[in-house]
Amino acid sequence: RAQVRSPQPDQVSSATDLDMPSIAWRAGAGPAHVAGTTVACRSNDPDIQEVLNRTMASLAPSTHAAVTISVLALGPMDPMPYRVFVDGRQVHWTTRTSAAIDLALIELNRVGIERTPGRLLLHGGAVERDGAVVVLMGPSGAGKSTLTAWLTAHGYSYVTDELVVVEPQTWLVDAYPKALDLDAASRRLLGIADGDIVRGESAVAVAPTLLGSTSTGGTIQLLVVLDPAGAGDEVVELHPADALIELLRNTFAEAMARPGALDELAALSEQVRSVRAPRLALDEMQRGIEHHLP
Repeated sequence: RAQVRSPQPDQVSSATDLDMPSIAWRAGAGPAHVAGTTVACRSNDPDIQEVLNRTMASLAPSTHAAVTISVLALGPMDPMPYRVFVDGRQVHWTTRTSAAIDLALIELNRVGIERTPGRLLLHGGAVERDGAVVVLMGPSGAGKSTLTAWLTAHGYSYVTDELVVVEPQTWLVDAYPKALDLDAASRRLLGIADGDIVRGESAVAVAPTLLGSTSTGGTIQLLVVLDPAGAGDEVVELHPADALIELLRNTFAEAMARPGALDELAALSEQVRSVRAPRLALDEMQRGIEHHLP
């Protein structure tokens, strides 16, 4: 297993401690829009840079970076050969390439979460068709990424599979079309060939363009709660109170700290139709979702 350390505030090393200006950085990924913030990623390791490039390939380009995430490879003789920096501030160090990439992409998500004021931030997947956005929520391992990928390959456009950024009152969703995290079982279900770039211990970063088109966003028309342990063989409508409970479970804590967020979630549960989906075949889940779309 990879050993990972995140420094305490009084242990943080600055970029200049490692002579960052002299590093031979490879061509960077970005700058690109990450949920409203422009981010660039870079590394001096070509394999890491290739993964970062593939992960960010579907993000909308920007003119300059507001945040820079750097992955520095120091070589095998160093006891912690991989360091992750955000704007020159060291935030992680680790022993493995895959862990370093995972940590860099965690920071990419964190930028979108922490620098998106005034909006609701849901943990889930989203697809769009004809301006209507379907948001997919559920516990870890429920199949959000797999269903998001399936819908992208079957008539929908990909919005995100990680961070759903929602404008209160209008329910407009900003796109964050990062690469999808799909394990081997999901890739087999979707017919995706092995050989895609591995970025973690068991997941592969799959570019959404391998599946279909990407979207610039739209308006939420349906909330789908995946319930792999649920009984039944069909997608059923949820009462708004139950939908609110699910929204609370799937809203990032940073968004909940904002005044008025609870009222906004309550309004979302009242104004947007919600359904619960047990574990079904992917095509059956798609039919059930489309049956309930307004």
